[in-house]
Amino acid sequence: MVNILSMYSNRKILLNSKLMRAKVLIAGSGNTTGINVIKSLIDEVEVIGCDFNPINPANKFCRNFVVSRCSSSLYNKDILELIRNEGVTHIFASKDHDVRDMTLLSPELEKLGVRLNGVNGSVTIDCLDKDKTYKLFVENNILTPKKVDVQNALGNIPCVVRIKNMGKTRKFVHIVKTKENFAEIPQTHLDNAICTCFVEGEEYTTDYLCDNESNLICAIPRLRVEVNNGMVWHGKVVHDEVLIQKVTEVAKKLGLIGVGCIQCIKDKFGNYYFIEINPRPGSGIDLSINSGANLPLMSVYLQQGIEVKVPMINWDTQMIRYNTAYFFS
Repeated sequence: MVNILSMYSNRKILLNSKLMRAKVLIAGSGNTTGINVIKSLIDEVEVIGCDFNPINPANKFCRNFVVSRCSSSLYNKDILELIRNEGVTHIFASKDHDVRDMTLLSPELEKLGVRLNGVNGSVTIDCLDKDKTYKLFVENNILTPKKVDVQNALGNIPCVVRIKNMGKTRKFVHIVKTKENFAEIPQTHLDNAICTCFVEGEEYTTDYLCDNESNLICAIPRLRVEVNNGMVWHGKVVHDEVLIQKVTEVAKKLGLIGVGCIQCIKDKFGNYYFIEINPRPGSGIDLSINSGANLPLMSVYLQQGIEVKVPMINWDTQMIRYNTAYFFS
């Protein structure tokens, strides 16, 4: 495990004694989600990051440590060593693999007094598998697109073929409207896929914060206006009280805690079809943060016993994403 010296600027940390005792680790600090969570916290909490890649844009914002890949047998050792050496009190995982491994490590972390964002035992693991998530929706009477056998997808056109769980393939979504569409899907994708009926409508991601009893504290629906490779490039927050109420019910039924996000599709009749749960912050959480809801910081406040007040939200906030560069030597 290597400490990478960063070039982050000195930032004022508010003199709240409870916050001063908090030290937050961002596991998977180098991706978009990791960077967004770091930026949401660094003005008020001490933050460090870790990633397997030493060439990491998070180095611009906080101290970062190089750890083994999640697939390595050394990963757990590296993480536990880092936590003990640095006195970590809270962890946010930015990627599904990190969420899985942190969940499996949770008994050890609990002994160390470390608080894991979004981790609630088997529910967390189930949310990382789209097939198991589908079963959770069905068993709890939560509206979701009907599942069909992948091999019979051609008999259920239009349909959607999505990655089922974490594997060697990157995340993928294929909308199948013709035989040609289906023929273009790589076999490696079909081997690890779930297929559901296609629902026409607007797609929303709702960022949420729940307490440890799965009571919703704050939820910000985001309309996914333009999406590229699963990432929102143009989005806007939407004040949809019906959707917020449904997210409240889903969170309570499934036992969701901490900061995460839920995806759904709203059809032309006003029905909400839930399709995915991420028990971690999503890559577009910066839109919710900039609308006024700093959910990661609110989560740390909550875990530190500091009163959390629901913020005023600017429901007109929109985001357009663009590429930028980080220069170093």
